[in-house]
Amino acid sequence: MRTFKPYGNCSFFAIQASDCTKLECSIVQSVVCNQYMDSDDYKLRTACGAFLQGISPAGNGRANGWILVEFITQDKAAVDAFVEHLNKRINNPTPIDHIDY
Repeated sequence: MRTFKPYGNCSFFAIQASDCTKLECSIVQSVVCNQYMDSDDYKLRTACGAFLQGISPAGNGRANGWILVEFITQDKAAVDAFVEHLNKRINNPTPIDHIDY
């Protein structure tokens, strides 16, 4: 089970993970980039200003991906709510998360 934890201070928050699987990279990217305005992904992301600063998806069937998500907010509660949501999505993927594009 992967658990992301935000780090930073009141002027800067981020989550960074290494040794990510292709599925984990895909889920993070889909959550952070979801533009469907009625989705929890979108509502929680916009509340904390989350953006994908960097991603290097895993390859060759290995868990060697890397992710950096940063937040444009000073609201730690909003960051925590988004990270909790992201952890739920990572650890309980839906069938559409398993699609390999």
